[in-house]
Amino acid sequence: MSKLWLQSWRHANSGFDKRIHCYNDYHKTLIWIALNYLPKDVYEKMKNNIAIYSTSYTDGCRVAKKIRENREIILLSDHIMPKEGSSTGQPEVRYLIFVILHEIAHAYKNHLPSNEIIEKKNSEQEIEANNLALDWFNSFEEKNNRKKSRPLTMEEINIAQDKNKKIMKETYKQKKK
Repeated sequence: MSKLWLQSWRHANSGFDKRIHCYNDYHKTLIWIALNYLPKDVYEKMKNNIAIYSTSYTDGCRVAKKIRENREIILLSDHIMPKEGSSTGQPEVRYLIFVILHEIAHAYKNHLPSNEIIEKKNSEQEIEANNLALDWFNSFEEKNNRKKSRPLTMEEINIAQDKNKKIMKETYKQKKK
């Protein structure tokens, strides 16, 4: 992971660090790693237009008006945050990176919120965001000669999503009296 962390030179003094709100340094590092997967032109376009929040290690947080007025806000669910010490090759970390790239793809493409469009248009936007996130992920891996890393596929993403749906269902399932 340290090799990827060293590639975060483009983040230094960008001001973006103030728009990543994560209450765990390890998780914040993973978010920075995910940002490394963005092509430079995409990163430059988006770095002042998004803020990323994770609620892991906190009961809640407030997004200040100053931040939310001019930026897309990406909220990361605490159940997708990998355990400390996870490596970038593990499915949980790969999925987190994908989720961040997927949400940035929505912002980059100026997609409309799902509650403002018909289901067909929403599905098209989801497919476009998935494809862009996969492309950014796999291009980064290939460009950085990560030969041991397998390409990220929608099959792997679907498995992670199914796992997370089960976690959410169990977490919020009402217990019988």
